[in-house]
Amino acid sequence: MRLFPKLKKSPPHARDPAAPPRVLVSCPDFAAPSGGVRQLYNLVEGLREELALDAYVYHQTGGFRPAWFQSPAPVRYADSDALGANDIWVMPEVWGGAIQNHPEVRKVIFNQNAYYTFTNGYALPPAPSPFRPAEHGVRGILTVSEDSERVLRHVYPELPVARLRYHIDATRFQPGATKQPRLVYMPRKHPEEAMQVLNILALRGALQGIEIIALDGRSESETAGILKTALIFLSFGYPEGFSLPPAEAMACACLTIGYHGQGAREFMQPEISWPIETGDILHFARTVETVLDQWRLDPSPLRQRALAASAFIHRHYSREAHRASLRAAWQTVTARS
Repeated sequence: MRLFPKLKKSPPHARDPAAPPRVLVSCPDFAAPSGGVRQLYNLVEGLREELALDAYVYHQTGGFRPAWFQSPAPVRYADSDALGANDIWVMPEVWGGAIQNHPEVRKVIFNQNAYYTFTNGYALPPAPSPFRPAEHGVRGILTVSEDSERVLRHVYPELPVARLRYHIDATRFQPGATKQPRLVYMPRKHPEEAMQVLNILALRGALQGIEIIALDGRSESETAGILKTALIFLSFGYPEGFSLPPAEAMACACLTIGYHGQGAREFMQPEISWPIETGDILHFARTVETVLDQWRLDPSPLRQRALAASAFIHRHYSREAHRASLRAAWQTVTARS
């Protein structure tokens, strides 16, 4: 998710230095569906409900709020509500140099993709050395997967890094009663590779009787409804901090084939999915064709594998696991405050 504008340096009204502390979680004014935006709202919900913090989503423009999902998280706006010296400012990793703004404010980075960290606000060496977050008020880094945690601990040993476990909503993303011959994918990342795989399959006649659905621009409930009925989900995302689309597809018992993009390696395991090495188009297409052949011959073993994947996702990414990780992670990243 690279679509964050830079926060304005000088909001119009300064906040009283004696005002009570808040947690302001910056979020882009981005109207199209985006899993990263949804997780920023989820973070505010958890900070309020689990930790009883005075937390808010912090948008840029007064009145803006995404319409494709519902959330009880309250919102504040940077164009009318300034950061205060007692606040904690939670920033996305993609803002790069914006961490140098507001040196008086305590900061936590919510890093949803470690691989985006080093491409925003940086220049290639031998340009001046990249800024270090710890030198600009950053107290710690929240991240969302085992892989991103390893990367960030390696790069920033001077900062506490803690993993926040996502919650995949079992009331929304769950197996449907029946599966239809539908193959679904999200075209936002690497659509040219999706086109290659699907055209190879079409040329070989492997997609006969299969409905192809591109999940793009749909609401959260619409996406969940399609995944519940879909037979196969194809994952083309990389690099990924976590990769919500295949996790949600597996939660809905879709036969999930494709790239783990590093972040999804922890759940796209070969016993319950079909992970493909990034860029291996031929193996990707062959795997989809093999799975379709197996489904046409005898769908029962595949159904059992899909249900095992769903159970794995709901066990490891439950609300309880999310809230427990939030409590521990927040304590870790704010201990220096």
